[in-house]
Amino acid sequence: MEPAVSELIMTYVDERLRREPGRKVHLVHDWLAMDGYDSSCRQTLTAWSAKNLGAFRSIHIAQRSKIVAMGVQVANLALGGLIRTHPDLGSIEAELTRILREET
Repeated sequence: MEPAVSELIMTYVDERLRREPGRKVHLVHDWLAMDGYDSSCRQTLTAWSAKNLGAFRSIHIAQRSKIVAMGVQVANLALGGLIRTHPDLGSIEAELTRILREET
């Protein structure tokens, strides 16, 4: 992950939150192909997530890379354990299906 990608995530979610004030959102990320990241991305995304913590119903991240898993673990400590990790595509797709059923 590069800073432009983390900025894209934050901008998209900020806009969604602005359009629907008071609504809590689920974040679902497929990071299975990501094998590393710029450490500034973890710091920025973690700080932004902490600032918006009350706006999230859940955060789900699918990841395989050990370095990405370590970064997610560090971020999760700062976010009070809100992040749920998934080891494969089937797991994250099942969670997304559950969320979509819950929301409709």
